[in-house]
Amino acid sequence: MHRYLIARRMQEAASILESSDEGIARIAGRVGYETAAAFSKLFYRYQGLSPSRYRAARKFKDVRRQDNFVVSQSTDELEKAKPMQSLSSEMEN
Repeated sequence: MHRYLIARRMQEAASILESSDEGIARIAGRVGYETAAAFSKLFYRYQGLSPSRYRAARKFKDVRRQDNFVVSQSTDELEKAKPMQSLSSEMEN
């Protein structure tokens, strides 16, 4: 049960880190830790990165994804993104 609770807390923390700019200490409190140090130590064990590096890596990954793909939106659903290179080659043909 204890491992499950820690794993859930780490999943929730990762989700918050990916979707907000909230401070690490505040996230630690939200997921049940009294100190940012205790939270950061466990987060590193589970993710292999400190919370701040995890956030930076995820943001970098999202930026790269946006730079490499063109996303078009149909009326109700998002169509699959096409790589820029594929789109360029289609336009040449």
